[in-house]
Amino acid sequence: MSYPCFYKQSILFGGNNDKGEVLKYFFEHMSYYPEKIIFIDDKMKYLLSVEKALEQYNILFVGIRYSGCDERVTNFDPTKAEAQWRMLRTKNKTSN
Repeated sequence: MSYPCFYKQSILFGGNNDKGEVLKYFFEHMSYYPEKIIFIDDKMKYLLSVEKALEQYNILFVGIRYSGCDERVTNFDPTKAEAQWRMLRTKNKTSN
């Protein structure tokens, strides 16, 4: 995969990879094919990617699009976030 991903406590974390591709790789690598997948994500494109990937495996799919952070995503200001991050790093260096 292009980005790190890992499996822990029955949860597959796909990072910034295509979620459907991560799932297919996981199945093939582990020779594991569950009866049902419950997938939650804040992006519809990832739900659709996983749904499409599962078609070939005959696995029941329940996809839930989480929208609880939509407003925060819309209002995210990367310049402000970077400034806040720099301030936190500076403060933590001096508080040790």
